[in-house]
Amino acid sequence: MAQFTSPGPECSAPGTAPQAGSEWFPLVVCLGFPESSEWRRVKDVSILDNWLKDFLFNPSSSSLLERQNFLQVLLPFTESQRPDEREKAVNIINWLIRSFVSPSSVGVCVSGNHHLGEEELFQDLGRVVGRLILCCAPNNEMIRFAAADALRYLYKFTLQQRSRTLSKCNPEHPQLQREWEAGSASWLSWYCDGSDIAMVFGIYLQPSERTDVVLTAIDAMRDSSICDKQVACSLLYMAMRDPASWLMDTQKILECVHRNMEFICTVTARHSLESLLFLLIKWCPKDTVRSLLKITPSCDSTALAMWEVMLSLPSTWETICNELLSVIQDQLPQGRFNFTEDTHGLPSAATKVLCKLTQQSICQEKLKALFTKVFMALVFQISYTAEFLQHTMEIFWTYSEWHQANQRSPFRFAVEAIKALLCAAGYEEHVLSIQKEGGWDMLLGTETHHRGISLLAREMSKSPVDQRSSMFQHLQGILCCRKEFQITFAMTFYVELLACDDLEKDLSDLVLLQLYMTYPCHITQALVFRGIVTLSEKPEMAREMHILLSDILRTLNSCDTDIKTKALLVFRNLLRHMKRKEASHITLQLAGKLLPLIDDESSQLRELSICLFRDIVETVVGRDKRRMKKKIRRVLVPLFFHMNDQTESVAKASGEALLTCADLLKRKKLKQLAQTKQTWRIGETLLVQDRRRMEEYLHHSLPYLKDAQATLRVEAIRFIALQPLVSDAEPSVRSLATQTLLILAPLQPTSGWSLRRLCCGLCRDRER
Repeated sequence: MAQFTSPGPECSAPGTAPQAGSEWFPLVVCLGFPESSEWRRVKDVSILDNWLKDFLFNPSSSSLLERQNFLQVLLPFTESQRPDEREKAVNIINWLIRSFVSPSSVGVCVSGNHHLGEEELFQDLGRVVGRLILCCAPNNEMIRFAAADALRYLYKFTLQQRSRTLSKCNPEHPQLQREWEAGSASWLSWYCDGSDIAMVFGIYLQPSERTDVVLTAIDAMRDSSICDKQVACSLLYMAMRDPASWLMDTQKILECVHRNMEFICTVTARHSLESLLFLLIKWCPKDTVRSLLKITPSCDSTALAMWEVMLSLPSTWETICNELLSVIQDQLPQGRFNFTEDTHGLPSAATKVLCKLTQQSICQEKLKALFTKVFMALVFQISYTAEFLQHTMEIFWTYSEWHQANQRSPFRFAVEAIKALLCAAGYEEHVLSIQKEGGWDMLLGTETHHRGISLLAREMSKSPVDQRSSMFQHLQGILCCRKEFQITFAMTFYVELLACDDLEKDLSDLVLLQLYMTYPCHITQALVFRGIVTLSEKPEMAREMHILLSDILRTLNSCDTDIKTKALLVFRNLLRHMKRKEASHITLQLAGKLLPLIDDESSQLRELSICLFRDIVETVVGRDKRRMKKKIRRVLVPLFFHMNDQTESVAKASGEALLTCADLLKRKKLKQLAQTKQTWRIGETLLVQDRRRMEEYLHHSLPYLKDAQATLRVEAIRFIALQPLVSDAEPSVRSLATQTLLILAPLQPTSGWSLRRLCCGLCRDRER
């Protein structure tokens, strides 16, 4: 190990106190002591002499804390471009540190205890150690020896303070005490390798102080720094050999790298920084990614260069991408709209990073391997941000206020990243197709983003089968996790891919859809039923849907017309793909649910329910026929009325269903009238052939007096008027009834219209 030689006579002896009026005072003036000092307002050298004497040798003013303050002011001058200033600054630092160990030995008067308390720390100890190690470079012997001497006394002082804070029972205490009392720390002056000195100090430094040593080394790598770059690099490599001790504060270290990187061009220094970044991303990827996102949420050019360095190794590429995706997708760890930097700011920053990486040619090929994960994460970011903005704007802002606060929407970064990713993967046609339909603009709007996502999903369903298969499996995983704000967008893509015949589907897909049949979001629920409809069209899947039947039946009680319509489509498909015996057991349950739907406001739902009722009547077999006849008698009157429905397709479907019902009931006359569409006579036939159910038919017809369709209201009046007269044996009465019906036919009943008033009027006519 190399050793130092004694300094020459021309060098001020280490530990010699500055004398008033000496060459130290011009340096003192230029060093810039505390702003509160009176010396800044004084230009007379004699007054400065008196002030320095008073500060250094007055027991009431020369405290340990004030001497530490002087140390902090002196440190920047150890980097001065002028050798004489550096030498003077290091010598003063050496003298001050000696005064910490033994104030009287350097002529400093102190009163009371000059040691630090147990809860106190030496201010900037790590920074002081780092600066002095850098000054030990062999390019200036005088500065080198003064710095080494200062380190020797600083180490002794550190041992002294450490031994005071340890309990005497601590096994470290005796050894520290012996080293301090024997002055064995003097061996430190024999070391010339800065990394060895740092390791010796590192044993007794606090974690934050070790971080300061690393930060000082990185600062010294700047091209403008006069420090020896080799010494700075050796310090950094020493820290990298023991990251658990020296690289604990990832964010501070990355902040320092980001602050200095563009000013470091020396090959060895640049290589050291890159090695540090490689180590951090391997050793603590989560902290490294999140810390860098916090430091530069806008991902400036320096940050982008740092990302590119870390991504340049094949082994780190997937790790970094997965961490970025994790930041985007794990936005709600503690509940809905939990707005913190980690739950909203970081995901936006991660999106910007991905956006910029997708535009870098060196990254595009690698991104293709993770296309599905990256693509889905970016779509999720759009979906989540839209939901978040809708919520926050309702509570805090108008849109214009939010736009002023966010000049560049997080939507835009995600959209640009998706477009760049699609182009990199060879899907330029998708990009152009979405552009033609205005899909990219839809994605940028909080109110239109779901339409944009739907359009994007539709285009992606046209991708090659291997890409769609990868996406399909990824979406299954997302939906199984049931994470809020991932569900709707994932279901949108999942349902589109369910329609692809070349993708394998099985029972697990039905189970997955069943989980979301009662999901509170209307959009998601509608998507779920759309997916069930799609699967029900395939015979092999339709036969497996018995597990969903009870849940689908319950949805027919829903107030949502769209959901009920899709549920009926599912049953229609099931009846087509199931054998009559298999389907028969569900027809009775379904028939009871269909009765209210026949009178629904939606013409589509009316037609679909009537057609489905006809199908189940044709399907029922065996013993179920007897029970089905009861359901049929309940639906005869509604079918009769809807033969006059204003919607032609509903009227046609009603006639066909009535014909099927008449066939099962074996009512030949009713069947004949239905075939010939003699609507007027059908009503009379119902009453004549089934007089025992006249009151029941009356009850069924009453609601149609208030129906929205005028044709049904008129038919209800006619039908009700027939009931009290149809069994009358007198031809004159039947004639009068006919005349009354002709008078009533064009009338529009009011809200107060009642059967009692109608019957009373007819009775008065009979009495006359």
